Formats: sequence, structure tokens, C-alpha cells
Amino acid sequence: MASDQSFLIWEDEEPGSEQWWLARAHESDNASRDFFIAEDDLTGYLVGIVRRDNSSSYKVISATPISSGQDTLSFVSSAKAAVTLWVSTGEREHVWRWRLARWLKLTWLQTPIAFAGFVVGGLLGLIFGFFAVSSGIVGWPMLAAGLAIGAGAGPALKFLVDRRPKQPVVGPWVRFVVVTLSASAGAAVSAGGVFALFWGA
Repeated sequence: MASDQSFLIWEDEEPGSEQWWLARAHESDNASRDFFIAEDDLTGYLVGIVRRDNSSSYKVISATPISSGQDTLSFVSSAKAAVTLWVSTGEREHVWRWRLARWLKLTWLQTPIAFAGFVVGGLLGLIFGFFAVSSGIVGWPMLAAGLAIGAGAGPALKFLVDRRPKQPVVGPWVRFVVVTLSASAGAAVSAGGVFALFWGA
């Protein structure tokens, strides 16, 4: 914590500078910590961040919601106050709300590729299931093979998504896991349904 005599010295972003932060500060008696305020376009929050000893890691210490239709800069003063509150008391104002809003938004953004993976995996599993039943070659090994074929649609869909001009917020491994699990689930539902209806019928 800062001492009673410590205060934050703020510097606002200059118009046209295109910095990633809207304001930054350092403590009057502590040069080892830098503070920043940046806008999270995904959630509509101004987040307060602290960086220690010029390290490459940052810690979110506050989150200030931005009202829709109002100028972002009008909320910078509130964001500065939230950072000051953390310096003096350690209270991380609204951080849990920001994390929840960000998680929900990221989850929602993955819904289209998850649904596409489920549909494509389901179609492949359905085709494979009917082939296995009609040929009389059934059993758990065939079911496992059907799931593997369905899961193979995941990397293919992920490759197509990565080629879009505008990249998603999440990383490539997250997209890979999402589409692969979705395709596997679709294949399991369709192939399992076919085997349950026609296996041994």
C-alpha cells in the first residue's frame, strides 16, 4: 500500500497519439509501480491495470462500466478514482463483474463455430453410422471410429475460421478445442442415435 503522503501523478493520452492506454500514472513516492487505464472494447469497461517493476505482466485492479451512447473520456475520471481506491484500500472495484461479462461475451462469440462443429460432426457421424449399420460392421470399435471421423471436422473448421480477415479475440488453441469438442459431440449424438435405433434391429 502507498503511504499517507503518496499520491498518483496522472498523464492523459494525447489526442492522435494512438496509445493503447487512455491514462497512466505513477506513485509520487514509489517508482516501481505503473498504473494504466485502458478501454476493453469487448465488454464496454474501462479497466485499471498495475504493472510492477517494468515487467511484462499486468494485473487488473478495477473496472468501470461505460454507459452506452456516452463519450468514453467522460468516464476516465471515475476510472482514475477506482485505481486510487485500490492504491489506498486494496479494493478491486467491479473486477468480478468485468470478468464475468468478458467470459460471457467470449462464450457467445464462440457459439457460431461451436454450432457449426456440432452440425458438421453430426452429419459425418450420421453418414458413418448408417454405413456401419447397413454393412453389418457394428460394435464399439466402429463407434469409436465414427467419433474420430466426426472430430476430424473440428480442425478443418478451425482452419476455415482462422482464414477470416477479422480474427476472433480468443487464441487458436481455444478455437481448436471448441470446434473439436463440438464436432465430437455432434458425431456422438448422431452415430449413437443411429446405433441405438438400428443396431441389432
